Amino acid sequence: MLNKTSVWWDCYKNKYKDQKIKQAKNIQAILQAKERYLNRFFKIGYNQGFKKDIILKKSLNMLEKLIERVLFATRWLLAPLCIAMSLVLVVLGYVFMKELWHMLSHLNTISETDLVLSALGLVDLLFMAGLVLMVLLASYESFVSKLDKVDASEITWLKHTDFNALKLKVSLSIVAISAIFLLKRYMSLEDVLSSIPKDTPLSHNPIFWQVVIHLVFVCSALLAAVTNNIAFSQNKGH
Repeated sequence: MLNKTSVWWDCYKNKYKDQKIKQAKNIQAILQAKERYLNRFFKIGYNQGFKKDIILKKSLNMLEKLIERVLFATRWLLAPLCIAMSLVLVVLGYVFMKELWHMLSHLNTISETDLVLSALGLVDLLFMAGLVLMVLLASYESFVSKLDKVDASEITWLKHTDFNALKLKVSLSIVAISAIFLLKRYMSLEDVLSSIPKDTPLSHNPIFWQVVIHLVFVCSALLAAVTNNIAFSQNKGH
């Protein structure tokens, strides 16, 4: 009787143990499935967020490149202005030829003073045309597009002209034009002084203000030369 009871008890314990093991395995399987589901859910959410960040960054990069291309393409708006400046050269050339023809047509009757004044006027127009040409070519070369090297090879100064050098050349050209204008006034100084009343104050004398303006141009050119030299020294040091 005891043996049957013990055998029955052992079978019951083994059966109960097997049920507990199955329950534990089921719980563990459920937990593992839940863990896998959560991991998959968070992984999908992370990947989706990461993909959204990548798409957003790509969109911003495309927008940035588009804006940069548009801004860089606006440099071509200077091309019509450069073409318009070339028309100024045509006008200056017409005035130059007109003055030259006037001087040649009166060559037998023209006085020495008038001849010098006419020559200074032609030199003045030539300086002005050179100034326009220099600004035109340097502006196009610096801000719009590089000129064809075959055509630009003859213009040696254009290869070494940056904004500071252009500013200095323009200042020197303005000083030269102003000096020619004052020289023309000096050649006809007697006529100018005779047209000014003797009791005219200095502040109302046109020659005084012309000299002052010329000195301002000279000081501006000197200041441009000094600043250009300082900038060149700093760039050379770096």
